[in-house]
Amino acid sequence: MKKIGVVVVTFNRLECLKENIRALTHLQIPKNTEILFFIINNASTDGTTEWLMSLGDKRLRIITLGENTGGSGGFYTGVKACTEAGMDYIWGMDDDAYPQQNALVNIYEQLNCLGEEACYWSNCNQDNEFSEPCKKVDSWMFVGFFIPVAIVKKIGFPRNDFFIFYDDLEYSDRIQKYGYSIYKVRDSVIIHKDAYFYKYKGYIGSRQIELPKFSDWKMYYYIRNKLLRYSKTEGQFWENVFVNIPKMILKVMVLNPKQTKIVFRAFWHGLIRKKGKVVSP
Repeated sequence: MKKIGVVVVTFNRLECLKENIRALTHLQIPKNTEILFFIINNASTDGTTEWLMSLGDKRLRIITLGENTGGSGGFYTGVKACTEAGMDYIWGMDDDAYPQQNALVNIYEQLNCLGEEACYWSNCNQDNEFSEPCKKVDSWMFVGFFIPVAIVKKIGFPRNDFFIFYDDLEYSDRIQKYGYSIYKVRDSVIIHKDAYFYKYKGYIGSRQIELPKFSDWKMYYYIRNKLLRYSKTEGQFWENVFVNIPKMILKVMVLNPKQTKIVFRAFWHGLIRKKGKVVSP
């Protein structure tokens, strides 16, 4: 009997979480498997704790943190908890992700075909570009990620010092550095409410430019973690320092100049490797 731990990270989105739990409890379960739900409550203050305690579902493992550690702290905690609880596989997502009934069994089917020396990713962004039931990809998000615990034990846990943004990309980088592949599964569909974000649009001369429409705190982590994702020995770090982030700063100065200060602060903190929670939501 194989054990699957489903990790859900939540913070002050009770209505989203209710829909997520409803979807999870109606999943088709692969044969000869046991499923447990690890709900990582990031110190919610909207009644989440009380609602979770009222459910009485023996499959729930509720972990309530003393402070909001962001997505990175939540997924670190969830993956660690699943590993320590003896799970064989981990499937993770945000609280605003709603898996379709066959989402898990369709990942498990590909696992049986391709083996346990790989990781898998649910189709959480309406991707239709498949020629086969699954395809190899270079990165994933922490929405629908599926990883054998045997691989976790070799590569370690996700980083818990990003707060939000790029922790999932850093983990997918690490998976591949250790020689494992990631396959995206076409028919493992998750409806992700927050899959897309709005953008500012404008021009520099005749060239159209775009900028994510983030609050200050999100923009901070979006910029800083571009640098924390890589070590200073990697070329991508210096490409971000001298090319990508200066381009972002220019876009901010043109499209949303009031965020110039927070972007320069994030850039500096990335350069000096300042990690963890710095700016609160």
